Amino acid sequence: MPHAGLLVVLIGLAAQPLPAAAAPVITAQDVYVLHCMPIVGGVGDPKLIYQVKPNYTVDAMRAKIQGVVTMDVEVLANGSVDPRRIRIARSLDPGLDREAAIAVRQWRFRPSRLKGRPVASRVTVELWFVLR
Repeated sequence: MPHAGLLVVLIGLAAQPLPAAAAPVITAQDVYVLHCMPIVGGVGDPKLIYQVKPNYTVDAMRAKIQGVVTMDVEVLANGSVDPRRIRIARSLDPGLDREAAIAVRQWRFRPSRLKGRPVASRVTVELWFVLR
């Protein structure tokens, strides 16, 4: 029987004044792949093998917005993320939601397998944005 999936990514940022033209620097913490929910029963979980970190927007930093963006994502049989199947399940901030989706779109997985063949699966991704 399929089980609910969860992929957690923590994103941290040093809370210090930035010059107006400077881009924010992201310090990523750990990536935890907890569970995934296969579309077809009886398959293994996909494994994250390549991750792009989302940007922390200047507006969100200035407003000191912190928290989690939760997304439901479809991982295709080739291990890529279907950009048409990224859904924001829990929003944090429109800019951070957008940055999270842009990053996850570039992720790559070792896909789920059924009888030795790669198959599509769904994953719930939580990206935590934390100012330090």
